[in-house]
Amino acid sequence: MMEKQSLQSHIIYLRDKIECLNNVLWEKRLSGEKIDEWLANFKDENEKNSALYLLSRFIFFNERCINMLVKSLYRDLYRYPIVASIRKNNSNTLDDGLIESEYDKVLNQTLFACVGNSSESSAHLQYQLRKQGRVAKHLFEYYVYDPLTKSRYINRNILRCVFVDDFCGTGRQVSEDKKVVEVIDEVKSVFPSAKISYYTLVATFDGLDHARKSCVFDEVESVIEMDDSFKCFSDISRLFGADSPFDKINVEKICREHGEELMKHFYTYVEDLTTNPTAFNKYVNKNALGFLDCQLLVGFHHNTPDNTLPIIWYAEDSKLWTPIFPRDNKIY
Repeated sequence: MMEKQSLQSHIIYLRDKIECLNNVLWEKRLSGEKIDEWLANFKDENEKNSALYLLSRFIFFNERCINMLVKSLYRDLYRYPIVASIRKNNSNTLDDGLIESEYDKVLNQTLFACVGNSSESSAHLQYQLRKQGRVAKHLFEYYVYDPLTKSRYINRNILRCVFVDDFCGTGRQVSEDKKVVEVIDEVKSVFPSAKISYYTLVATFDGLDHARKSCVFDEVESVIEMDDSFKCFSDISRLFGADSPFDKINVEKICREHGEELMKHFYTYVEDLTTNPTAFNKYVNKNALGFLDCQLLVGFHHNTPDNTLPIIWYAEDSKLWTPIFPRDNKIY
């Protein structure tokens, strides 16, 4: 345990670090007043200091970073493997004209699709993909509507179908997404040999593994992959090394106690499970440290995933909790 004077010096350091992160990476979203309002959620100085430490380790993908990731997704996950295949099939040619001609053939037979409906973040990524990868608008469309017959039909040959997403935490949401399955079924019914890919900007190892094992996709890749060291309280957590002034067990206890209270509220008032006590307790326990115990400290310019610790994002009731990086939950 740190001596009191040493701890106070470290708290000053954490405050300075957070201010620097806020000015450089966090798009100046956090004022000192907002941080203090968030800290007021916690009971005592021990809890507040622990919360400050967690905040200082928060990973935020700002708008510029997301644009760069989208560019990398298109270039590294989509374009480069196709170009490599074209070169290999043509005696390792360096003929730019041949490569681009063959690449355009593949590109024009690709459908870029979003995860979820058109109002969600994946659809916004499609717009960024159009800008960063200079992808033509028609590559995001795969059918036309006939007003006479009031039916739709696929209007071009599709060799590949690429789903684009911002974050894959557990892999369960995308592999069970009804919209995703519907699009795949429609494409496969006409083009059974079409390759189905799922590309995401950021993903956990577990999420990628689950998405791959679901057999929904032929290919699953991510620009950034996060192993278990990114889980706050895992055995290999990068947050609590030998030089950490905070005790992992103590900080986990603080986060779990508050997380359970927040999840009790969620599953009572937002998604009522009180009539099923077994399910209620199960969901409270599993999600107290982030959806299905992901235990992350991750946020994006457009939203904070529920895989992150609830003490960071919970914004369902301002009287109950003041978030620091609020999450805009979807309304269905």
